[in-house]
Amino acid sequence: MHELPKVSDITLDSTLASLRNEEDYAKNAIANIKTNNPTLYALLEIIANSDKDPEYVKGFMCGATQFYTLMSRQQVSDEFEKAWG
Repeated sequence: MHELPKVSDITLDSTLASLRNEEDYAKNAIANIKTNNPTLYALLEIIANSDKDPEYVKGFMCGATQFYTLMSRQQVSDEFEKAWG
């Protein structure tokens, strides 16, 4: 079974810096999901267009987007480390 990468402090810190400093962070993160993981994006659209409480929707969208971003960034970091040491 494929395991999810373990998020390093460096990946977390760089992601938080992006979150704080990039004006369009959330928009760009969702665009990245739409491009690279259309099935996950479809789920986000379903939740966004549901009749759920707006706070639930906001929390779900933030959580799912952050989780995907952290996993993606850590995977890239791990692949780089494996290739280049």
